[in-house]
Amino acid sequence: MRRLKTEVADLPPKTEDAACRTLLLSPTQVAHYQRLVEGFWRTVDTFSGPSAGARRNAAVLGQLHKLRLLCADPPSYGIADPLSLSRQEYSKYSPKMAWLLSALDRICALQEKAIIFTEFRDLQRTLQRLVAETCRVRVPIVNGDTSVNP
Repeated sequence: MRRLKTEVADLPPKTEDAACRTLLLSPTQVAHYQRLVEGFWRTVDTFSGPSAGARRNAAVLGQLHKLRLLCADPPSYGIADPLSLSRQEYSKYSPKMAWLLSALDRICALQEKAIIFTEFRDLQRTLQRLVAETCRVRVPIVNGDTSVNP
């Protein structure tokens, strides 16, 4: 069953923070990003034959996913175990996570609520742990694996 947010919840208007859109990558992210891009082009240049175009297109989509994941969750690339990093350690690798946790500090101090969306399932557990550490609350994860009771 598919429903709209307006059908199940009375939510305030969406707010976006312009500062989040201008965050720079950490030095670790930059180094991994450059390695991923360079390795990608070396691989793509080897594609030949009648299916080269289709293989190249699939490779581009896969590479974009990897780059987006690196920007969202750098420890997932073997830099460190994301589930064992403290808030401070994680923030060192990810300016985006540092920004989010700082925003959550303000939200929790005002006793407001927030919904955090991510398309990366591996990041969900990390976010759950860091939100619990930041706001001292246990938050549920809702995704395609979440069961629905009639």
